[in-house]
Amino acid sequence: MASGTATLESSTTQTKVGFFAGRRGRLFRENLTAYLFILPAMTLIFVFGLFPVAFSLYVSMYKWKIKQGAFRGLANYTKAMDDLAYVVAFLLAIGAAWLAISIFIKLWRAARENDASLWLFSIPGTILAAGTYYFIKFIVLVLPEILSIGEKVQRVERTRELYAQLFGEAFHVPAVAQARQYALWLLAFGFLLWVVLQYWLKIRHGGSYVRLFYQMVLYGFISWLISSFTYNYIQAEYAKAMESGTEVTIWVQVMSIMGGLLLLYLSWRLWQYAQRQESTPKMLAGAFAAIGLLVGAWVLVGELPPVIAAGDKALWNGLLVTTWYSMGTVPIQLAVGLAIAYLLYQDIKAKSFFRMLYFIPYITPAVASAAVFRIMFSNRPTGMMNNILAFFGQEPLKWLLEPRPIFTIFGLPGPSLALVVIILFGIWTYSGYNAVIFLAGLGSVPRSLYEAAQIDGANRWQSFRHVTMPLLSPITYFLSLLGVIGTFKAFNHIFVLRNAAALRSVDTLSMVIWDLIKTDNRYGYGTAVAFILFGVVLILTLINNNLQGKRVFYG
Repeated sequence: MASGTATLESSTTQTKVGFFAGRRGRLFRENLTAYLFILPAMTLIFVFGLFPVAFSLYVSMYKWKIKQGAFRGLANYTKAMDDLAYVVAFLLAIGAAWLAISIFIKLWRAARENDASLWLFSIPGTILAAGTYYFIKFIVLVLPEILSIGEKVQRVERTRELYAQLFGEAFHVPAVAQARQYALWLLAFGFLLWVVLQYWLKIRHGGSYVRLFYQMVLYGFISWLISSFTYNYIQAEYAKAMESGTEVTIWVQVMSIMGGLLLLYLSWRLWQYAQRQESTPKMLAGAFAAIGLLVGAWVLVGELPPVIAAGDKALWNGLLVTTWYSMGTVPIQLAVGLAIAYLLYQDIKAKSFFRMLYFIPYITPAVASAAVFRIMFSNRPTGMMNNILAFFGQEPLKWLLEPRPIFTIFGLPGPSLALVVIILFGIWTYSGYNAVIFLAGLGSVPRSLYEAAQIDGANRWQSFRHVTMPLLSPITYFLSLLGVIGTFKAFNHIFVLRNAAALRSVDTLSMVIWDLIKTDNRYGYGTAVAFILFGVVLILTLINNNLQGKRVFYG
């Protein structure tokens, strides 16, 4: 009986030993279950989010009119931004290298604090990064084969079986099949090695280390790929110039602009250093050094105007128009929305009715409301706005047909009267939406803070400035971020309100992209301009996050 009990206990102990047993096994099962639950969402994000963006980047590298043409590399981007495209490419390479170096430093510190054996996790991380590279290569190689199916079925009977056959053959092209096999084997082997090392070494956060090594290798590869591709492209341009006998100054402009940007960054860091100093000599030395670097940066960045002049004038004009539209819309609609919200926050009758009334412009279809604006701002003397001007003894205006700028600043033309009408439409549409969001924020401010401010002798303006505004800073930051992104992506109402007589004075970057793709059928160049717009929005978001995000008060 005792031997039977011992056998039962030993078998029970043996069943508890294994990869899925104990705390480690429970964590593995929980993580596996979580990943299986989010797998459908990840698939949808890849199919409808990441893949379209990657495919657009692929299209922007080709001469594409209706169907795929010759590979152009950076030609579409240099046509739009001239040599500034090379600067952006090298900055992206430097950014990727900086991310790889920062991850390496993080791993080095973790190795010193914990255990040097975590460097073994670099093996599966590197293998998984190599598998990702071959997977991307497989996608790049199989896309032309799939896209060429339309040409292969011309002048033949088109059947479902034929399409299925050609689609299958696209995946069995030797180069495509080889890349697919390498990707599958490397990804499978890397994941298996990751599991084995985690089970063998029993290091906490082993999965995080594999992920960090994977990101480090991937960022390093991306940096090398972008920099080598850009360098080879520039060298090819120099070779073409030598054959044709023309002069090229690509490297001079690239080095000058990048050096100016570096000095500008160092000047900003020195200025921050000077502000933190308590000693007057150190503060003055830092400030003078920052000013000196700023002057040097200004001299070097002086190469930008000729570069911009050599680029696509429609692109830069669209960027200028978009900037005026954003600057004229976002600050005013925030101020008007806050004023409306503050008035509606008071104890007045029919508060809900007014809240709904101000919110109606936002939920009204943009095309319909823009059509109404088009009628209101008609250039006819009998138009509504011209009738109002006539009542005050003013001459009628062309409104949406007026291309002349209303002012000029630093030699740059300001917004035209036609763009001002579109700005008014944006303010009218989004002020009510901002008011509703601000009103919700005002409702969350504790009354006790206002009572304490009144006891300290603060009047209503001081309470608003020192209590309300700081507590509303998260909402202000959120609405300003959405406003800037929205103005740079605006399309519907601008499409309805613009007129050919305005001479592109209302054509934002989104309208430029629309004309390139829809009107001119220049899909490759149009997607390149779309990526430039994406980069501009991303830079503005980062700037807004650094400048305004640090001033947000979360209570």
